[in-house]
Amino acid sequence: MFVNLPGDFYNSDAAAITDGSKFGTYTIPAAYRGSGFLIAKLVYRYLAAGGGQLTLVENIDLTGFFPSHVAGGAGAALTIFPDNVFAIQNVADPTKEIDVDASGITAGNTRTITMADADIDLTPGTGSFATEAEGTLAAAALSRGGGQMTGNITMLSTQTVDGRDLSVDGSKLDGIETNADVTDTANVAAALPVPDSTSLVTFGTNKEMRIDVGAISNSTVRVLTMPDDNIDLTLGIGSFPGKFNVISFGAVGDGSTDDSTAIQAAIDFVEAAGGGTVFLPASTYAIATGLVVNSRGVIIEGGAPAGGFHDLGGEPATTGLKWTGSAGGTILQVTAVSGGGNQSLRACGVKKIKFDANAPTHSNGTVTLDSGGGGSVDGITVNSIQIMSGAEAFDTSLTVTATNVATNINAFTSSPNYYANSSGAVVTISAAIRGTGPNGFVVVSSTTTIVTTDVNLASGVADTSAAIGLDVVSTSYCEYSDLGFLDFTDAGFEMSVVATLGEARDCQHNQIRNIQWEHFREAGACLRLGGDSIANTSFNWFENLSFKHFNGIGLDVGPTDNNTFQLTRIFRAARGAGEAGILRAGSVNALTARHNYFFSIGYVGPFVAEGTPEATVASHDNIFWQLDKDNNAPNPTINTGASLYYHDTRGLFNKFAFTPIAIGSNATTALAARDAIISETARIYNGSSNHTRLVNGAGEEWGINIDNGTGDLRLLRIAGSGKVAVSSINTTDAYFVDGTQVIRNRDTGWTSPTGTQTRTGFATSTVTLEVLAQHVHALIDAFLVHGALGA
Repeated sequence: MFVNLPGDFYNSDAAAITDGSKFGTYTIPAAYRGSGFLIAKLVYRYLAAGGGQLTLVENIDLTGFFPSHVAGGAGAALTIFPDNVFAIQNVADPTKEIDVDASGITAGNTRTITMADADIDLTPGTGSFATEAEGTLAAAALSRGGGQMTGNITMLSTQTVDGRDLSVDGSKLDGIETNADVTDTANVAAALPVPDSTSLVTFGTNKEMRIDVGAISNSTVRVLTMPDDNIDLTLGIGSFPGKFNVISFGAVGDGSTDDSTAIQAAIDFVEAAGGGTVFLPASTYAIATGLVVNSRGVIIEGGAPAGGFHDLGGEPATTGLKWTGSAGGTILQVTAVSGGGNQSLRACGVKKIKFDANAPTHSNGTVTLDSGGGGSVDGITVNSIQIMSGAEAFDTSLTVTATNVATNINAFTSSPNYYANSSGAVVTISAAIRGTGPNGFVVVSSTTTIVTTDVNLASGVADTSAAIGLDVVSTSYCEYSDLGFLDFTDAGFEMSVVATLGEARDCQHNQIRNIQWEHFREAGACLRLGGDSIANTSFNWFENLSFKHFNGIGLDVGPTDNNTFQLTRIFRAARGAGEAGILRAGSVNALTARHNYFFSIGYVGPFVAEGTPEATVASHDNIFWQLDKDNNAPNPTINTGASLYYHDTRGLFNKFAFTPIAIGSNATTALAARDAIISETARIYNGSSNHTRLVNGAGEEWGINIDNGTGDLRLLRIAGSGKVAVSSINTTDAYFVDGTQVIRNRDTGWTSPTGTQTRTGFATSTVTLEVLAQHVHALIDAFLVHGALGA
């Protein structure tokens, strides 16, 4: 019999009995293992604090507990003991042990090891588990939390395994069966990450969808949230974050179905989201009710740019907004909301859209003259045109012929919107505008009067054109680009200001680029800029503007200042009557067009700077730079009181004010001229004798220069036969001809006697020959001195 002494002591009986610190020793010495067994656990206490005699506190019987066996197949009683007293030894080699350690169990928990009804081989590397080297934990033969397991899981034919049960969150699976069916609907929402670009959905053998997340930044998680709606992922059409497709809001885009409600719903949605892009795939969208943007950050963008208007038709694919509502509407308004507490509208834009007013097309009518009794003309029929102001001819010297009728129609039509041509007995009227309620016209000849009752004007198609395409009101820092405008009755593109805001109302700092207009059928302005007496359209950048118009104004510039135009071309069709542009005068300075700058501008027809004949304060201080004389742009019409400064492509300046000018024949002389300027208007340095030449274009040419040899200033006729004509000359020195003096300062003293060669006056009635000779001699001497006579 042997006794194991404890590892340490406790200070109370209860603590010693519990042995919470596990001081008790239950080890059987190696010499007795296999034959020895434990008998009892004895707990003693010292009778005195300093030691000495012991007294028995508790005797715990350990017989039958350690080690234990069950004979005859009977079950063993439950035995509880500290984990450090339990070990399993190999029967042949007691140095081989399995120790038990329960320290990893959460306090208060009981964990159970259940034996499967099968043999288990725990040999590392040959069993079904990872070796220590293969695992991620140094002491783990069986994989634990955070470890890995490799190899196949072999199942019986009727058994299944839920891979998610192999880990806490089911995220440690490294693959998924090809073409696997998802039938576990109760758990299908569980996390199941899939490697990047792994096939997700397949159809047949050659169609599949993959997800590629390679563009996402490292350590960033992006969430794809499914809305309560269908999503179309077609390239260029689908809805993406920040870009909202009008098709998803119900737009059709067939050019006839009214898409106003759907597109406005998309705009409202983007406004509520705090901004974004309303995307319109390339198509034509019918608009019966005007669209409105009145919140910041909203961009209307088409799928294809406007692309321009070909003279031969065949327009490229565009995104168009086509008016189908009542006459006089506005297709799109981008505007701040008027109100004392509101702000101007910012960070908005309209891009790649063609605005179509849906104006009726051009129409030709034929007037046939049939002679009646007394030379009258009856039965004239004009179909599908509108004659805006009527034609009244009162020339009694003309007979009724097709030529005269056509001439009178054209001559007496104010602001013509149609034209008459004759061929034989037929007059053809070409109308620019078609619509309801056509007016009659009266032609008076020497033999008869054709009154309206003699003319049958059949009604044409109703004119329901839109008045305005894009109306921009009190916006700042917005962009309007790649737009087209077709035939509006008021203005294709208008910029102005709202009535009231809590801040400046000006339409400022916007960029307007790549805009094209074609206003051949309607008389509205292509581009109109305006404002009121306090706020206006100012400090905007306009670039690459192309106007085509007929009777309307190309560029109508009202209350504005400090706008810059780069590359502006205004083309008026043949026989059109509209002004290329107007710079408006106003009742006060704030209502005028002033200090606007046009760089590289060309036009056909008049460009008018209004003056005091039109309003109290004239337009002023506008500038044209590089007026296109290569294509014969006329000089602008500058009315009384107006100021418009321009420079053309031939290098000519009009009304520019210049600072002193330094001119040289080369770099050296130019620098010398510059350095010499102090207060001169101009200084010219030239190394030759040709400083300046004056040419009148009729063969006359004069040169002004300094003779390099003598230093004389020379006025030289180079070509032609003209002479120097001087109305008044005042000099303090003599005049020379070919180096010889011909005249100098006046010779005085002719009223005083000078000896025999007297200069005194004499009475002509009593003069003697001698006295006369003296006077003549004195005069000859004076001419000789002055150089008028030579020796």
